[in-house]
Amino acid sequence: MNTRVCRLICLAAAFVPRGAVASDGIALEDIVRIAKSARERVHAIDVTYEEHQELLDGTFPLLVPLLRGRMRFDIATGNYRWWKDSADPQANGKMFALEYALSDSTATFHNPSILQGAISQPKKPPINPLGTERVLTGALMHPPRPDGRGTDDASLVNLLKYAQLRSDPEQVGDRPCHVVDATFTDGSGVPHRYASVWLDLERGALPVRSLLYGKGDTPAVDARILEAYQFDDGQGQSVWLPTKLEAITTRAEHRVKLVVTADVKRTRINPVFENGTFVIDFPPGTTVNDLVIDKIFTVPSAGPEPISAVRRWFVLVNVVVAALIIAWWAARRRRHRQRTLD
Repeated sequence: MNTRVCRLICLAAAFVPRGAVASDGIALEDIVRIAKSARERVHAIDVTYEEHQELLDGTFPLLVPLLRGRMRFDIATGNYRWWKDSADPQANGKMFALEYALSDSTATFHNPSILQGAISQPKKPPINPLGTERVLTGALMHPPRPDGRGTDDASLVNLLKYAQLRSDPEQVGDRPCHVVDATFTDGSGVPHRYASVWLDLERGALPVRSLLYGKGDTPAVDARILEAYQFDDGQGQSVWLPTKLEAITTRAEHRVKLVVTADVKRTRINPVFENGTFVIDFPPGTTVNDLVIDKIFTVPSAGPEPISAVRRWFVLVNVVVAALIIAWWAARRRRHRQRTLD
């Protein structure tokens, strides 16, 4: 029997369905219900965190040892705003910062380190919040996308659609967990495992450990929730979220460890965001590339430059109206002078 046939047989055996009910009576449907219930309680988040990156082996040119960030995310509308700052190890510790905001009408980007900004339509491909927000992502609490598999959209609800429940619960640290394996079938009809997740059902199906697979059976990402906290929104809703996460990413050229720690005192669930939260007001001296009106301008020191599309159109309409009034008044005076001469 050749090697390829043996591998196919082993893979097929590894993914024989273990049944929809675990040995303690918990069914996959119970896990789906718990996961949905916990995730439906969170419709917005404001989280402040620190992110540490460490190179375990190999080379990784974009490593940032320490990064601080804040994410305000309205899950219901998809609007968000994030801020990150850090010391650049390749620039003698010089600080750099980035800010990005996405609203229904405007996308704004700000680099305060060099006083530059940009404005664009939100229909242009926005920066993916999954790459900038770690807490909801680590908890797989993003809303499911129609075409998502759970790992690409950070949605446990979607991942469970492709999951098989292992028959025996397992322990992760001091937490009892139920384990699911998510698989997809390739064009040849061979199943492939792409994720294994250990779920703490007592904490709203919190994924205390996640293994994400690339090609083959070696995990590309090993993520663990080291600490969690039950946040309360003051309106009767509470949910467990990770406050310290660790992820080890393995590639052919490197292994990197990422540790994210959320500031519990500065993190809120379901906050009410003020108007203008998701549009950046650029400070004086900032050079802004406005892609909406195809114009580059510098925000004057005398006062803030109006940046939103509504305010720009308001100013433009007023200028046009004023010009029309002046033109009408001048024409009227010319007609009156002509009558006087006649």
